[in-house]
Amino acid sequence: MVNKAKKLMFMSFVMAMVITLAAVVAEAKQIPRVDNFVILIDQSGSMFMEHKERKEVKALLVKKMLLEMNKRIPELGYTAAIQGFYPEETLIGPQTYSRYFFEQEIEKLPEKGKIFGNLTPLGTEIEALDKVMSGFSGKTSVIVISDGQVNEGKDPYEAAKAITNEYTNICFDVISLADSPEGEETLRKINSLGTCTFADGEEMMSDLVAIETFLSNVLYMEVADVATEEMRIQEVAPNIITVGGGYFGFDSAEINEAAWTAIANVVTEKLGKKPGSSLVIEGHTDSTGPSDYNQNLSERRAEAVKSFFAGKGIPAASMTTVGYGETMPRVSNTTPEGRAVNRRVDIRIVE
Repeated sequence: MVNKAKKLMFMSFVMAMVITLAAVVAEAKQIPRVDNFVILIDQSGSMFMEHKERKEVKALLVKKMLLEMNKRIPELGYTAAIQGFYPEETLIGPQTYSRYFFEQEIEKLPEKGKIFGNLTPLGTEIEALDKVMSGFSGKTSVIVISDGQVNEGKDPYEAAKAITNEYTNICFDVISLADSPEGEETLRKINSLGTCTFADGEEMMSDLVAIETFLSNVLYMEVADVATEEMRIQEVAPNIITVGGGYFGFDSAEINEAAWTAIANVVTEKLGKKPGSSLVIEGHTDSTGPSDYNQNLSERRAEAVKSFFAGKGIPAASMTTVGYGETMPRVSNTTPEGRAVNRRVDIRIVE
């Protein structure tokens, strides 16, 4: 009887552990932030020199970091590529991201190379991304890994600006190996073209948590269900408040009085700290349904918010509205959770 009781207790413990682990897995569901990503690797002469702080060749440091990154990128159906700093050198892709195949290509990256005469055409290489980008649809991250040194070709900022004008759903997410003020400035200018992620490459090389943080900011997010944090009100950037789709019914522009009163109070408080500021209210939808219908729905939602705010005392003359329809998703539309995040209104405080 004692042995039987112990056995039952053990089985109960095992079942409890299984249930707990299942719950953890459910809570840790990952959805893609982007549909595509390109890793643009600087292989110019300066990258084959030692990093001033780390005292190792920068190209070797990048290779080690990429291998660690690759272990942590979830296989969520991304279309992906790795591009070197030569116009014709696409190292892998575009293809459906596979951790195994990307690891094989990263292992081939050179750790030593020509320093003198191996110039840095960063702007030209950004411009050459057009050949890869033309096959993408949806939201794209270009992950630039560079020290920012430039001594040949087009201006990197202007090249990146031209790409973002042509492909509106793109972000230049930067991993900086800059060891000079000029390189740092170049990379930050490229990164400034959108609400994108800028990371210190040296920190990522010594801290696996920094790698995971970068990847979760750029490539995926974790959700328990459709009621994600990113659906709620939050300040996603200085002076930009996003209000998620949970504050509107599906296919509706009707305002929920109680929910939006709380939001209006937050906006009013922020405006009170910035006298003379105005609001730009931007409506967004997911990609479900015809694009022209979604455009109209996003405009109606933005106008509904403006009217509600005006009723709460915010001068109508200080507010403008714009609808972007489905053209500016915050995350990929490939999952129900992602589509819920994209049904939103962004409120920009313009000083």
